[in-house]
Amino acid sequence: MTAIEIFVDFFTGILASSLCIFIIYFLRKKLFRIRVLSLSGLVFIYGLCTIRALIPLEFPFAVPVECKLLMPITDILFFIPIQIYKTEFWGWQIVSFIYLIIILILLVRLIIYYARASKAIRHTQCITRKNASALLNKIISEENLHIHTKLLVSPFIDSPISVGIIKPAIILPSNYNDIYENNELYYILKHEYIHIIKRDSLKKLLINIASCFLFWNPCMYLLKKDFIQSIELRCDNAVLSKMPSKAREDYLTTMLVVLENKNAEHSSITSYEPALNFVSNESIYIKERFETVKDYSSIHFQKSIILVPFIVIAIVFCSYAFILQPKYAPPTGEIIEDSDCYEIDMDTDYLVISEDGTSKIYLKNGAIISATDKDIEWFNKYGGKVIHR
Repeated sequence: MTAIEIFVDFFTGILASSLCIFIIYFLRKKLFRIRVLSLSGLVFIYGLCTIRALIPLEFPFAVPVECKLLMPITDILFFIPIQIYKTEFWGWQIVSFIYLIIILILLVRLIIYYARASKAIRHTQCITRKNASALLNKIISEENLHIHTKLLVSPFIDSPISVGIIKPAIILPSNYNDIYENNELYYILKHEYIHIIKRDSLKKLLINIASCFLFWNPCMYLLKKDFIQSIELRCDNAVLSKMPSKAREDYLTTMLVVLENKNAEHSSITSYEPALNFVSNESIYIKERFETVKDYSSIHFQKSIILVPFIVIAIVFCSYAFILQPKYAPPTGEIIEDSDCYEIDMDTDYLVISEDGTSKIYLKNGAIISATDKDIEWFNKYGGKVIHR
């Protein structure tokens, strides 16, 4: 594939995935209310949108769609040379170089974030109180899936978090025993352990890496925030899935207790990218989690089992069903309208070169005109049909 073909495919993928993100984001609350889309399905679809944006593909069934917006962009990137210190560069080469430098800077910054979090975790201590360990063991037996999880405390955090991909850990504030009751601690540990079961730390790492590659796309930041919120909502529902309705009130009380003990100004592990917080500091997301927990229903999952695959298939098909192409307006100022002028259609007209060296162009309207060497060169260059007799 040529550079311009890769660019057009990439541009189409970004546009299609961005459109999907907007549609899913703005319809999400309505879909939840009518119990059509599950939180697991939403996480999957957001992941699919990210893959669609990062991996541009062009299938044979894709329908070309003319796009005027692409014309000036492709002209600047591929057809207008730029002189820099007596050296000629193309726009796409300069943009690609700047793009790769910014990606490298963002990836290095992300690595630093994770290194800081790793360093902070090394300053934690193992929990020695039996009540927390006993609660975690109870939760592990309830989930029927044992993943070795460290239970730690740190004086540098004010909210429970889960971290780690290979060696997961749940970290609690050092004064957890004074601020959380046993039932509140149970909900906190269960929420964080479900994060570990679902490999949500890995998902967050992947979405962070994807946002480094698509840093210039505002939709990516929208997707990142809503993706993480969807993970939290899914965990909330997983905690309450096998519990009586009274448990919802206790769970909401637990969220309030955690919020009351959070310090927004406090710089801690919770501010680092790797951490998954029990409760965030953003009021809009806290409100949504409260409403989702309050309106929880198991019917949500029963209906979504059938409908989510159809939504996913529709999104995938629509995103690959078309491919954008630059639309170039004809140079009307250079068109000569005269009885001796003819319009050549490369799809239907053809050029015949005889053995005696004469050449003729046969037009679809039945006209036959003589061809010059320049006409032959033009037909060969642009893929016209040339017949030798």
